[in-house]
Amino acid sequence: MTNSLRESLIRLTGKRERYEIMQRLALDSILRQVGVNVALHPGGWAASAALLCTVVRIVTELPIKNVLELGCGQTTILLAALQPVMDFKLTTIEHDASWAELITNRSGHEVDLAALTFDGNGYVLNDLPGPFDLIIVDGPPGTGTKWSRSGAVSVVEQHIANPCVVVVDDTHRRGEADTAAAIAEWQPSEVKTMRGDGWHTVIASPQWGTMARSLV
Repeated sequence: MTNSLRESLIRLTGKRERYEIMQRLALDSILRQVGVNVALHPGGWAASAALLCTVVRIVTELPIKNVLELGCGQTTILLAALQPVMDFKLTTIEHDASWAELITNRSGHEVDLAALTFDGNGYVLNDLPGPFDLIIVDGPPGTGTKWSRSGAVSVVEQHIANPCVVVVDDTHRRGEADTAAAIAEWQPSEVKTMRGDGWHTVIASPQWGTMARSLV
């Protein structure tokens, strides 16, 4: 579905939820095609169906080999289920110990616990097994609206591969939008912002720009 058609649907119905339903159906269809059966619960505080559909398309349509998640949740559960089928490595960083334990138990994937920096805007990290050709940004939490997720920028710059894709969740908020813009500034890229139940922004290197442009 093109952006104009999607926005027309939203204007006609007055509801972005219709688009979320379509994205959930697309997500389920792709998972059936690759033979993955996983219980997902998008929406609310969790990742949207649109975000999960974006992630599943990236890892099934591009030669992704090494994935880094900053912040864990529904995307972790999805990626852990896809990992043995699509044959990529997955590293997940989380600062909240109880949440990390919960997602580890639900996904079967070991979430790595990392402390926050003194200002709360970044992670205290040991060496990461990069470079990563896909990085999903849903952390660190940051402080206030301006600095939300800002600590992810240096992680991306230090550990990203080429070609690569970066996905920043919740870019309807100022902090995440600023973070996505900062990531997109340091290298030529194709930038696509998806509007569903919450927004997310996809930043792809030129080699994979066609993939980014195809996302709806």
